[in-house]
Amino acid sequence: MKRPATLDHKTAAAAIVCRQMFALVSGPVTGIMYCRAAQHDERNGYSITAAVEWRKAAEFMQALPTVADRCWQQWERIMHLPRSLAGPIPFSSDDVIPCNSARDIVSSHAPIRRERRRKRPRMQVARLKLRVSTRRLRSLLHA
Repeated sequence: MKRPATLDHKTAAAAIVCRQMFALVSGPVTGIMYCRAAQHDERNGYSITAAVEWRKAAEFMQALPTVADRCWQQWERIMHLPRSLAGPIPFSSDDVIPCNSARDIVSSHAPIRRERRRKRPRMQVARLKLRVSTRRLRSLLHA
């Protein structure tokens, strides 16, 4: 009969400490990766993407307040908004417009029309290929 694995008191305490240390280190390391990605995106002209990555970096850097503040400053610089507007926008239930069914949503939008591409008959395609190839031959002969 198999016995369940047991940990003594010292091993369990060490595991908890290691888990806490890993949580403290992994957040800023991930934040640094987001900072580098934001710098790269901003250099390449993707400013909104860079702003999102600066925000994520700031959230991961919460353990280091000065670094997190620097990330938030970068976000504010790109977005031209105060930090207080970085979170979700709260709304009340009075702002929600009631909708009876999906038919109401569909009827409010104009119908979507897709234009079909006209297909050429196979004979016309063959004639085009023949014309192109004869033009090439002529240009080669006259050159």
